[in-house]
Amino acid sequence: MRRIGRAHFALLGVPATINTLAMLVISFNSTFRTGSGYTWLLPLAVALACLAVATVCAIRRGRDLGWAPVSTLAAFVLCILFGPVVLLILALLAFMPSRPSAAQFGPPPQPVGPITLLGALALAGAPWVFALLTKLI
Repeated sequence: MRRIGRAHFALLGVPATINTLAMLVISFNSTFRTGSGYTWLLPLAVALACLAVATVCAIRRGRDLGWAPVSTLAAFVLCILFGPVVLLILALLAFMPSRPSAAQFGPPPQPVGPITLLGALALAGAPWVFALLTKLI
């Protein structure tokens, strides 16, 4: 698994984490609407997909910081479970500079390219299309 830098994490990891929390709230809200049926499944599925992207980004960024993947995963999942505490680990992962000891985890991160920018736009906007679909159903 390659390392990613601060810019990649800010473009991909941060929106994925925020969308995860937002989609979980939307799923929770649609669960308690009267007569809503199974409309909570779509936001929950989107939240799980965003969580997978956020977790991969966090592990890859942790590798750039010289952290072990297991400890990065444990810290990220614990912070997600405690809600607003996730902002602390997001700030750490987004603003800490790379460590020289991270060279053992592979070559240095690549600069941000146009594909990453398009992926960031899709990741930031696509979950909200699903939220609108849930609202319309």
